[in-house]
Amino acid sequence: MFKKTIAATVSAAALLSAAQAGVGADVTVGTPGVSGSLHLQVTPFVTLRGSYNFFEFDFDDQEYDDIVYDAGVDFSQVGGFVDVHPFMNGFTVTGGVLFGERRVDLSATPTEGVEIGGFIFRPEEVGSLEGDASFGDTAYYAGIGWDSTTHGLMPVSLVVRAGVAMTDSPTVFMQNVGGIDDPLIQAEIDQRLQLEIAELESEFEDFRFFPMISVGIGVGF
Repeated sequence: MFKKTIAATVSAAALLSAAQAGVGADVTVGTPGVSGSLHLQVTPFVTLRGSYNFFEFDFDDQEYDDIVYDAGVDFSQVGGFVDVHPFMNGFTVTGGVLFGERRVDLSATPTEGVEIGGFIFRPEEVGSLEGDASFGDTAYYAGIGWDSTTHGLMPVSLVVRAGVAMTDSPTVFMQNVGGIDDPLIQAEIDQRLQLEIAELESEFEDFRFFPMISVGIGVGF
């Protein structure tokens, strides 16, 4: 009888603690960049969460298919998530959807002969290469973590998340700008660029599955 009373007391305390938390917010940093979330506890087992992550970076001298590009990455998105707390504590299993175009801008200005689609062109023939790789505007997320923002005895919680965002296959656009004014050479470049686009789409296929690992602080209200 005593053990049953203790167990009931602990369970009631856990439920009361979860119910009192109600709403919360967190800030995290990691592979998705800087993220902020708002939490709404629906039941002791389920919390709804809306978030925004800011991820914009420029990377110089990135080599793709033997061409060196300056790359600008924009993976900033808003998201909606369902955090399931199977043990009514901080352990979470999460599913959700992210909205906002995920894109990599590419720019290259060759200073020596450059191979495009298996053919070598002189720098003055090509000018600059400008393009982007787009992964669509919707990504699906699945992950696990620890987040007691709405399930803790303390108002401040450690937040740790690990998961993956799954996007569409990449669509690449590429053109040359400022090359030599020769219709025959330009026609050859245009043809070779189609082969280059196919190679880039193959290389960027790995970006479809983007690891999202972050750590931060949550506050319950």
